[in-house]
Amino acid sequence: MRIGPCAAQAIWKAGIILVITAFALVSLPSDRFAAAQERVQRSPSILEFFGLARQKPEKISPAPKKQFKKSANARVTKRKKSTSANPSIVRGGASSTPFELAAAPVEKLENAKTVLVVGDFMAGGLAEGLVNAFSGNAGVRIIEKWNGSSGFVRGDFYDWPANMPALLSQVKPAVVIVMIGANDRQQMKVGENRELVGTPAWISEYEKRVTSMAAVLNAGGVPSIWVGQPAFRSNQMSTSMTAFNDIYRKNIESVGGVFVDIWDGFVDENGVFQQTGPDMNGLPARLRGNDGISFARAGKRKAAFYVEKTLRQLLGDTGEPPSASLPSASSAGFIGPLLPAPVVITRTDPIGLNDPELDGGTELLGADPRPVRLSNGNSAARLLRPNASSATPRPGRVDDFTLRNPQSDNDGQSEPVAPESTGATR
Repeated sequence: MRIGPCAAQAIWKAGIILVITAFALVSLPSDRFAAAQERVQRSPSILEFFGLARQKPEKISPAPKKQFKKSANARVTKRKKSTSANPSIVRGGASSTPFELAAAPVEKLENAKTVLVVGDFMAGGLAEGLVNAFSGNAGVRIIEKWNGSSGFVRGDFYDWPANMPALLSQVKPAVVIVMIGANDRQQMKVGENRELVGTPAWISEYEKRVTSMAAVLNAGGVPSIWVGQPAFRSNQMSTSMTAFNDIYRKNIESVGGVFVDIWDGFVDENGVFQQTGPDMNGLPARLRGNDGISFARAGKRKAAFYVEKTLRQLLGDTGEPPSASLPSASSAGFIGPLLPAPVVITRTDPIGLNDPELDGGTELLGADPRPVRLSNGNSAARLLRPNASSATPRPGRVDDFTLRNPQSDNDGQSEPVAPESTGATR
């Protein structure tokens, strides 16, 4: 079959169109390659490819900027900038937990009693809780002079017994609160040797330094409260803190100080460390930090709650306005609700059901009462039944337990039957 020149020309043109279309499809840029270009160009049409039409420039909107997350280093740097460099501060009042209705901070009186809080970083958390506790009390001012890395072991870093007289002279506190020991679980230099924690030489030297601190407080004539250490997440650290608390209790009480134990407030019913537990209001809250050592916000307030009662007893009258503690009198002179009148309750003596004499013994119920005898030797029960006698039972009555012959005599009386004849056993 021969193909005409027109058909051949048509086939040739169709082949050229197919080749051009395939070339155009292959030349299209991929999505990944197009995303990396600054300008994305569309593929030319058939007319534009042969020059029959002019390609118009395409306006491309700028690519959106890529959002980057903040790095961990940036967050750490920001946190470090907000940390106070001077740990010795006087705080203002604020609510410690969203569940606590703390009193609004008030301006302190000129003659407000000063409470000095000293110790390590745990004392700093305790001081913050005390500030919140007394924020609405104009007669109490909390002053913090704690050193976060201090203790009794590293006296070369900070010597508390040597620095306490100057602090007492400067602050002139009414009460001193001490909380030290969280950093003392380390080697201590005793003479020319370095002793490990828990050795007899270590314990002896540690007791001397605690006693020296207690003696300085006693010599200053200032009442002191020594707060024990709470449980830590590490079992080894908790064991050491238990031994430290025993040393603190023995030495501070020997000089007239008060030891406050807060251990039970930060462990569960089995005595195990708990990071989350009931706060001072009994609501579940986070008590400890992520390190398992420091106090969280609710834990600071809970630790202060243990100290607050003893502290108020030592401070006495703190200058609170009467309106803060007493109800205001109305125009009619009525103050508070009326108390109910006392009710007089008349009680009768108990009567025992096991009293066969019915004489109303004078002993309490459960005792062995003795029957009261009358002058004629009769009892009260005998007077109720004057003609009573223990007569022999009549035959056939329910109280007749004798064995008799069923054959009766002429007079109607039955004869007793021998046990051998009836087969009864004696």
